[in-house]
Parts: sequence; structure tokens; C-alpha cells
Amino acid sequence: MTDSRTYKFAQILIDHSTKVGLGDRVAITATTAAEPLVRVLYELVLNRGGYPHILFDLPGQDEILFAHASDAQLNYVSPLGSG
Repeated sequence: MTDSRTYKFAQILIDHSTKVGLGDRVAITATTAAEPLVRVLYELVLNRGGYPHILFDLPGQDEILFAHASDAQLNYVSPLGSG
């Protein structure tokens, strides 16, 4: 069950701050700590006719990237935004 405060906050973000509507593409960028809010945002974007795209940032993600990525991977610019 979703906390009512989380649901109300998500409604404010979707219906007032961003006014998501039919056909809108919505990037939801968060850390794993925000999973409860992201779940509600995802649902509300779908209910408003939008296309949600979830982009999670993992704790320690940059350290993993710099320790294991090739030069080509480090120079890659994602068309999806951060990551």
C-alpha cells in the first residue's frame, strides 16, 4: 500500500508541476531509495496517457563506471540523458 503522502506528492508533480498529458514523454530519474515515489509517478504518467521512462542511478555507479569502462564507453553520450 502506498503512503498517502507519497501519492499526493506524485499527483502534485504530475498534475501541477509538469502537467503531464496525452503523448508526453516523461523521464523519471531517481535513485533506488525513491522507488515508492517512482512507482506512483510511473502509474500516474501512464494514467495521463504519457510515456514514462525510468532512469535509475545506482549508489556507487560512477565509481563502477570509471573502474570498468573502456575509453569508448566513457566517451559515449546516452540519448536518454544521465547514465
